This record gives sequence, C-alpha cells and structure tokens, in this order.
Amino acid sequence: MRDTHEKLPELIRVFERDGGFFAIIGVTISDSTGQFEIGLSPDAYHAAKHILQKRPFDKLPGVAYRYFFVPTIRRLPDRERVEADFRIEQGRDASQFRFEIPEALASNLMWLFELKDFVSASHLRRIDANN
Repeated sequence: MRDTHEKLPELIRVFERDGGFFAIIGVTISDSTGQFEIGLSPDAYHAAKHILQKRPFDKLPGVAYRYFFVPTIRRLPDRERVEADFRIEQGRDASQFRFEIPEALASNLMWLFELKDFVSASHLRRIDANN
C-alpha cells in the first residue's frame, strides 16, 4: 500500500449535467495541480459514485474524505470491467480499497496518472479549483 497520495489522480466528484455523466479529477504534475472534467458512461458514473460513497472511517456528516486512484489494475473475466485500487483518506486516516469499475474508467484514470504535462490534457475541460 502507498504511504501517500502524492502524484495519484484524485476522484473529486461526479455529477450529471444535461443528460450526460461527468467526473472531476485532480492531477498533480511537478508540484502543480489541475482539475479536469471527463465524460463518463452511465456504468462508470455509478461505479465512481459508489467509490465516493465509501466512508470507512468517521461517518459524521461533513467530514471530508479524499479518494485517489492507485495505478493497480486487475483484469476480470468480463473484458469490460477491472478491479482497481483507490486510496481513501480522512485526515490522518488512510486505507486502500479495491473496487470493480469499467475498464474505460480505469484507462482514463491511468492516462491521467501517466500525464507528463498539462499540455497533453488541453483537450479536456479544466476546472477552476474554486468552483
């Protein structure tokens, strides 16, 4: 298990807009952080929403959790789904959990993890962190 979330893509939130599904993913490259909007299939939206609903530590409302994609993927017999690890943090508490997600979502998260610069992601909608 990783000791920190350094350089791991962060699943910040998922939402529906105009009949489409989207996620905001935070990415850090060379001490600079950007947040990007990616489109999701309905299956990926529900998988990501399930991850964001996991609260393994303090279950008090309003207590901040953070969710980071760990680039550990295991293919499942169903070629469209994989098992992927996510580091879930709340304050000083952190643990890694495995979730079944669509392969396309895992591929997008892995691509974001492997980014070397933000220019390569210029086709994605960049989100102001203050929104």
